[in-house]
Amino acid sequence: MELFIGNLPSDVSLGEVIALFKGFSSKGRFHLKQKKLEDGTVIRFVVAEFESDKYALKLIEKFAGAPFRGRELVIREYMHRSYNNERRAVNWRDKPWRAGERRRSDRRLKEFVAQRDEFEELLASSRGEEPSEEEQIANLKVQAYDNFARKN
Repeated sequence: MELFIGNLPSDVSLGEVIALFKGFSSKGRFHLKQKKLEDGTVIRFVVAEFESDKYALKLIEKFAGAPFRGRELVIREYMHRSYNNERRAVNWRDKPWRAGERRRSDRRLKEFVAQRDEFEELLASSRGEEPSEEEQIANLKVQAYDNFARKN
Protein backbone atom coordinates (compact mmCIF):
# COMPACT_ATOMS: atom_id res chain seq x y z
CA MET A 1 0.00 0.00 0.00
CA GLU A 2 1.22 3.49 -0.80
CA LEU A 3 0.55 6.46 1.47
CA PHE A 4 0.53 10.19 0.78
CA ILE A 5 2.06 12.27 3.57
CA GLY A 6 1.37 15.93 2.94
CA ASN A 7 1.21 19.43 4.43
CA LEU A 8 4.97 19.38 4.94
CA PRO A 9 7.11 22.54 5.13
CA SER A 10 8.83 23.52 1.90
CA ASP A 11 12.33 23.10 3.40
CA VAL A 12 11.83 19.62 4.88
CA SER A 13 14.35 16.89 4.10
CA LEU A 14 13.89 13.17 3.72
CA GLY A 15 16.03 12.55 6.81
CA GLU A 16 13.66 14.59 8.98
CA VAL A 17 10.67 12.65 7.69
CA ILE A 18 12.35 9.28 8.29
CA ALA A 19 13.31 10.43 11.81
CA LEU A 20 9.68 11.39 12.47
CA PHE A 21 8.46 7.92 11.42
CA LYS A 22 11.39 6.09 13.06
CA GLY A 23 9.35 3.04 14.06
CA PHE A 24 8.10 2.59 10.50
CA SER A 25 11.25 3.49 8.56
CA SER A 26 12.42 -0.13 8.39
CA LYS A 27 8.98 -1.37 7.33
CA GLY A 28 8.66 0.72 4.17
CA ARG A 29 10.35 2.98 1.63
CA PHE A 30 9.92 6.75 1.75
CA HIS A 31 10.28 9.01 -1.31
CA LEU A 32 10.31 12.79 -1.00
CA LYS A 33 8.60 14.47 -3.98
CA GLN A 34 8.46 18.12 -4.93
CA LYS A 35 5.97 20.00 -7.08
CA LYS A 36 6.12 23.61 -8.23
CA LEU A 37 2.77 25.39 -8.49
CA GLU A 38 1.82 28.00 -11.07
CA ASP A 39 2.42 30.85 -8.63
CA GLY A 40 5.98 29.63 -7.97
CA THR A 41 5.49 28.10 -4.53
CA VAL A 42 7.08 24.73 -3.88
CA ILE A 43 5.10 21.92 -2.29
CA ARG A 44 6.79 18.88 -0.83
CA PHE A 45 5.17 15.59 0.05
CA VAL A 46 6.25 12.04 0.79
CA VAL A 47 5.07 8.84 -0.84
CA ALA A 48 5.59 5.90 1.51
CA GLU A 49 5.46 2.33 0.16
CA PHE A 50 4.64 -0.49 2.54
CA GLU A 51 4.62 -4.20 1.72
CA SER A 52 2.04 -4.85 4.42
CA ASP A 53 -1.23 -2.90 4.61
CA LYS A 54 -1.18 -3.47 8.37
CA TYR A 55 1.83 -1.16 8.85
CA ALA A 56 0.38 1.46 6.53
CA LEU A 57 -2.90 1.55 8.47
CA LYS A 58 -0.99 1.78 11.76
CA LEU A 59 0.99 4.76 10.45
CA ILE A 60 -2.24 6.50 9.42
CA GLU A 61 -3.81 5.80 12.80
CA LYS A 62 -0.80 7.02 14.77
CA PHE A 63 0.33 10.09 12.78
CA ALA A 64 -2.71 11.46 10.87
CA GLY A 65 -3.30 14.99 12.15
CA ALA A 66 -0.13 14.98 14.27
CA PRO A 67 1.77 18.30 14.45
CA PHE A 68 5.06 18.53 12.57
CA ARG A 69 6.96 21.87 12.68
CA GLY A 70 3.75 23.78 13.37
CA ARG A 71 1.69 22.02 10.68
CA GLU A 72 -0.85 19.24 10.89
CA LEU A 73 0.17 16.17 8.86
CA VAL A 74 -2.20 14.87 6.19
CA ILE A 75 -1.84 11.12 5.67
CA ARG A 76 -4.05 9.13 3.33
CA GLU A 77 -3.80 6.46 0.67
CA TYR A 78 -1.83 7.66 -2.35
CA MET A 79 -3.72 7.79 -5.66
CA HIS A 80 -1.81 7.81 -8.91
CA ARG A 81 -3.09 10.35 -11.44
CA SER A 82 -4.40 8.76 -14.61
CA TYR A 83 -7.24 9.15 -17.02
CA ASN A 84 -9.38 6.98 -14.76
CA ASN A 85 -9.57 9.49 -11.93
CA GLU A 86 -10.21 12.64 -13.90
CA ARG A 87 -13.02 14.88 -12.77
CA ARG A 88 -14.82 14.68 -16.11
CA ALA A 89 -17.92 12.61 -16.65
CA VAL A 90 -17.38 9.14 -18.11
CA ASN A 91 -19.21 10.02 -21.34
CA TRP A 92 -17.83 13.58 -21.70
CA ARG A 93 -16.95 13.04 -25.37
CA ASP A 94 -20.55 12.22 -26.26
CA LYS A 95 -22.03 15.34 -24.68
CA PRO A 96 -22.65 18.40 -26.88
CA TRP A 97 -20.62 21.56 -26.28
CA ARG A 98 -22.91 24.21 -24.76
CA ALA A 99 -20.63 27.22 -25.17
CA GLY A 100 -19.88 29.08 -28.40
CA GLU A 101 -17.48 27.91 -31.04
CA ARG A 102 -13.88 28.41 -29.95
CA ARG A 103 -12.22 27.59 -33.25
CA ARG A 104 -13.31 30.58 -35.28
CA SER A 105 -10.15 30.67 -37.35
CA ASP A 106 -10.47 27.15 -38.72
CA ARG A 107 -10.30 26.77 -42.45
CA ARG A 108 -13.62 24.93 -42.46
CA LEU A 109 -15.38 27.94 -40.95
CA LYS A 110 -13.94 30.67 -43.17
CA GLU A 111 -16.09 32.18 -45.86
CA PHE A 112 -14.97 31.95 -49.45
CA VAL A 113 -13.78 35.31 -50.78
CA ALA A 114 -14.51 35.66 -54.47
CA GLN A 115 -11.68 36.92 -56.66
CA ARG A 116 -12.41 40.32 -58.10
CA ASP A 117 -11.51 41.37 -61.58
CA GLU A 118 -9.35 44.48 -61.44
CA PHE A 119 -9.53 44.93 -65.22
CA GLU A 120 -13.27 45.57 -65.04
CA GLU A 121 -12.67 48.16 -62.33
CA LEU A 122 -10.08 49.91 -64.50
CA LEU A 123 -12.51 50.00 -67.42
CA ALA A 124 -15.25 51.43 -65.23
CA SER A 125 -12.94 54.10 -63.84
CA SER A 126 -11.68 55.05 -67.33
CA ARG A 127 -15.25 55.56 -68.53
CA GLY A 128 -15.74 58.06 -65.76
CA GLU A 129 -18.06 55.89 -63.72
CA GLU A 130 -17.34 56.33 -60.07
CA PRO A 131 -18.00 53.25 -57.96
CA SER A 132 -20.50 53.71 -55.18
CA GLU A 133 -19.38 54.14 -51.59
CA GLU A 134 -20.44 50.58 -50.71
CA GLU A 135 -18.36 49.19 -53.58
CA GLN A 136 -15.37 51.24 -52.45
CA ILE A 137 -15.72 49.90 -48.90
CA ALA A 138 -16.07 46.33 -50.17
CA ASN A 139 -12.95 46.67 -52.32
CA LEU A 140 -10.84 48.45 -49.71
CA LYS A 141 -7.34 47.00 -49.66
CA VAL A 142 -5.02 47.54 -46.69
CA GLN A 143 -1.31 46.93 -47.03
CA ALA A 144 0.93 46.55 -43.99
CA TYR A 145 4.26 45.08 -43.04
CA ASP A 146 3.91 41.80 -41.19
CA ASN A 147 7.38 41.82 -39.63
CA PHE A 148 8.03 45.50 -38.98
CA ALA A 149 10.92 46.08 -36.57
CA ARG A 150 12.06 49.29 -34.92
CA LYS A 151 15.59 50.28 -34.25
CA ASN A 152 16.13 52.45 -31.18
